[in-house]
Amino acid sequence: MSRARDDASDFDEQPNDPTDLRAERSWSRYHQAHRLSLNGLFDFFEAEEARPGEGGRRGRPPLLRQLFGQWELAPVVTVGSGRPVNPLLGVDANRTHAHPPAARPEGLARNSLRTPGTVNVDARLTKYVAVGRRGKLDLVVDVFNLLNRTNVIAVNSYLPRVAARDRSRPILFAPRRGVQLSIDFEF
Repeated sequence: MSRARDDASDFDEQPNDPTDLRAERSWSRYHQAHRLSLNGLFDFFEAEEARPGEGGRRGRPPLLRQLFGQWELAPVVTVGSGRPVNPLLGVDANRTHAHPPAARPEGLARNSLRTPGTVNVDARLTKYVAVGRRGKLDLVVDVFNLLNRTNVIAVNSYLPRVAARDRSRPILFAPRRGVQLSIDFEF
């Protein structure tokens, strides 16, 4: 659990009322109350050293050891709560001539809206293949956003300009599922 509070999170934020900066103290734009990140590394079917004349300690032939041995899976699971969003009118209702306009709807504090929570699973699957005495070839598949979940990064913060049904409407999303293939050779 964490907390981040401020009276302006970045240079593009202007106070609603420049004569009352204490009213601007609120959750920071970067505040995320809860975030959990889990990762692991799993070795499957680790290759065995074969003794001369044997197929390995478990009796698997060398070809099967080479095909089914030395697999690695590395998942990363990240879960986070929503982040603060500053509700704005989109017009200079306070006549402060601030740019961008910083007026908020009556009764709403700075950063009082929230984006939805996020869930993301990334995974890497690696197959190691021995090449000669010292060489190693890595065949790698990386999958980002494995579950292809729609994670909202930003919502529409201009409240009176949109219909009631569109308030807090998502406007920016994290990337969809992506797959990356790579080959590494170590010698």
